[in-house]
Amino acid sequence: MLNIQEKKFENNLRKIFTEEIEVPYYVKNTIRQTLQQQNEKSNNSKKKIKIIKSLATACTCCVLITGVVFAKDIVNIVKDFFLINEGMDNAIENGYIDNPNMEYINSNGTEIKINSILMDDYNLSMEIGIKGNFVKENNVDITFPDMIITDENKNILYCEDKDTFEEYCNDNNLGYKWAEDNEYYISSGSNSYIKSINGDTLNLVYNFFADDQYPKSKKLFFNLNKVLYFEGEKEVMIEGNWNIEYDVPEKFYNREEIIYNVKNCSNDKIKSIQVVVLETTTKMQLTTNEKPTLPYDLNDDEKTKEIKIQEEIEREQNMTIQDFENNKKFKDEYIENERGEKYYPTKSTSEDEGYSFIDMSYLLHWQTFNLNKYNATNSLKLHMNYNGEDIIIELERKMN
Repeated sequence: MLNIQEKKFENNLRKIFTEEIEVPYYVKNTIRQTLQQQNEKSNNSKKKIKIIKSLATACTCCVLITGVVFAKDIVNIVKDFFLINEGMDNAIENGYIDNPNMEYINSNGTEIKINSILMDDYNLSMEIGIKGNFVKENNVDITFPDMIITDENKNILYCEDKDTFEEYCNDNNLGYKWAEDNEYYISSGSNSYIKSINGDTLNLVYNFFADDQYPKSKKLFFNLNKVLYFEGEKEVMIEGNWNIEYDVPEKFYNREEIIYNVKNCSNDKIKSIQVVVLETTTKMQLTTNEKPTLPYDLNDDEKTKEIKIQEEIEREQNMTIQDFENNKKFKDEYIENERGEKYYPTKSTSEDEGYSFIDMSYLLHWQTFNLNKYNATNSLKLHMNYNGEDIIIELERKMN
């Protein structure tokens, strides 16, 4: 069985040559140096998809985290609440948000509470209010490095700190293993940005996004002991004990997805299509019979492979933005409803879109659109350009 490091290197290699994502040079160089030490192993497709998408998140999270937004004069808390996601904004406008009447929790002179929150199958997003004497106009980033989010069934919805994870599992007699797949341990990532600052009060938007679906929890528990912020170039850590208990409203845990079946597809290279409309967005996943083109021949010796890999890395490093756009396999994607309204991809997280070759035998493409349950119709049309060919896929709502 592959260990975690072996999985990372195997899938990072695939990422360089088979995924539509720009990987920083230092990542590529690390992979290149380690290639000869790794053996290519097989694994089941579902886990590979999950690992690949998680790595995509890791490689691009720096862009999301550093995209700080200051908004001193907020007219409407709804507008652009969760970065670039019109589908979420539309769902909020239709009442799909909760504004719990919480009191601040004070620990070590710093107060924290949840102002607003939204949850669906793949998104858990909230605005968090923070009060403290450290809040200043030049605060550019604040995070909670040891935060763990759980529910009434001891599902772990989010945790990126190994020590916190293991302590929770030990205290609750749980057999979960760090960084291993488990139906009760949701693989999820996050991004955050400062929404506004007013005196000693700061509003922080925190977005969590899941690889697998979040459970339909009725209670959420947010536990953290550290608040990390920056003072100039200096990192400052505030330690305390903030435990927030949140009663999930029925509209969140009784959420239901709308499934669409394919009525007609104009391209026979498409093997399968899955389209699901949620409260806030639409998730699409399709596979084609396209196989990857590697920069080396399978019969090449290791030295030749190494040379060809390095040449490909250098070629990619010299690509312009226009070159990258021209080389994209999937372009001009949108969904059209019966009213002729068009809904384009959302880009609020790095999980929202991408493609990858699975088992080196077929291509998997996933995309997230701004279409949601409030503007979906019984029939939809999915438009895209795949390898230069325009494709139309007609969809029909599955009736229960």
